[in-house]
Amino acid sequence: MKTIKYLTLIISIPAIMSCNKIDSTTPDFSVSVNKNDFNFGDTVRFTLSGAPTNIVFYSGEVGNNYDTRNKFTADGGKPEMTFTSTLAAASGSSTSSNLSLLVSNNFNGNYTKADISAATWIDITSSITIPGANQKVVLTPYTEQGKPLYVAFRFKTVNPALVQRLLTISNFSFKTVYDDQIFENAKYVYDAGFGAFDFAGEVGKWVIPITSNVNDSFTHPLVDANAPADEDWAISKPFETNRINPSTGVAIKNISNPLITNYNYVFSKAGTYKVVFVGSNSTNKDYKEVLKEFTITVK
Repeated sequence: MKTIKYLTLIISIPAIMSCNKIDSTTPDFSVSVNKNDFNFGDTVRFTLSGAPTNIVFYSGEVGNNYDTRNKFTADGGKPEMTFTSTLAAASGSSTSSNLSLLVSNNFNGNYTKADISAATWIDITSSITIPGANQKVVLTPYTEQGKPLYVAFRFKTVNPALVQRLLTISNFSFKTVYDDQIFENAKYVYDAGFGAFDFAGEVGKWVIPITSNVNDSFTHPLVDANAPADEDWAISKPFETNRINPSTGVAIKNISNPLITNYNYVFSKAGTYKVVFVGSNSTNKDYKEVLKEFTITVK
């Protein structure tokens, strides 16, 4: 009987705890700095007191700015695409005119002949060299506010009497360049989410990788001479050309680093910065935080 009572008591404890959620307390937290104006290269020394469970530091610099921690889009970016195209040698073969590069900002994302045909596709093949290594295309002229941009590589038979050469697209990347940061929309072919569609003919189609690899590529196979005319599209995922990287703070105190009374920082360049320390406590029921802000000028 003693053993049974003991086990019953152990089982009851979690049930009691789950019914009594504990409120967090507002952090008792303060920060001070000995001055607000510094010369470039100076170490800014902050003194911290109180015992919040967590402290996160925002310097106010790009990528570490409290005010942009939840900001995911911005104007003024320049979308750029880079890729390499190669043509395999073949006797009595066609020219590079098999391959076209097109973009659209009104494609609806449905891979059907009707939907591809209904979209407005701008042929920008004249802006690249085929074959060519690390071709860079600035896509700003083809973007429209609030609309994503699609990229398509189109294979099309030019002269059926000739061999249509093997085409390879590799080293693909798509990024949006801002004055203060670069957003990587797609680092590799796999990231770009290309989908293959047979638009006309059944001789060949784009072969696209199904796993991520820094060296991945996609290809259109060789088409024999006198084969039926073929047209195949490889269309990317929609690229949001106004995306940015939201700011993140630096965790300078947490459960695994419970003791901190000062924090030193050196700014990377001159300017005026809004420095924010966020002290917080949390439980299984709620979360409370206290902000400490400073304006720091670096000359």
